[in-house]
Amino acid sequence: MGASQRPLVIVNPASRGGDGARDWPKAAACLSSAIGGFDRRFTEGPGHAATLSEEAARAGRDLVLTFGGDGTISETARGLVASGTRCELGVLPHGTGGDFVRSLAMPTRLADAARSLGTGRTLEIDVGRVTFADGANRLFVNAASFGLSAEVAKRVNQSTKSRSSYAEHTLKA
Repeated sequence: MGASQRPLVIVNPASRGGDGARDWPKAAACLSSAIGGFDRRFTEGPGHAATLSEEAARAGRDLVLTFGGDGTISETARGLVASGTRCELGVLPHGTGGDFVRSLAMPTRLADAARSLGTGRTLEIDVGRVTFADGANRLFVNAASFGLSAEVAKRVNQSTKSRSSYAEHTLKA
């Protein structure tokens, strides 16, 4: 397998309240044991996962993995769709909420999730598109929300407390 065919892992260092960078070495060890070699890129801010995944797919990668939460997963999927290529998305969960992982009944423990990436099966999922009042479009996977749920997600993501409770922020909102 050539270097361009190694899976790329897109790591969100800000995932789970900023624990992504700290937890990545353990995740990398689990993943290496499960799938062998891979390349890694850290996101640098919102939207960067979409850019990285689109570039990876257009460069000929067959598999792009995420280490982050629902937002990172959705951004990565957005980039893969935009690439116009056939590239699979794998998930090594590390988010605060984990809705995407739960909705697909994927393993949530790091070692189990890494093993499933090496032995699991491929699922086709739906991708949604929302069109805003100004005509802009945005693709998403899992769910799109607005109003109270969007406010809660914003509060959780902006919280300085690691692993802030969605229930706590729902009450505050």
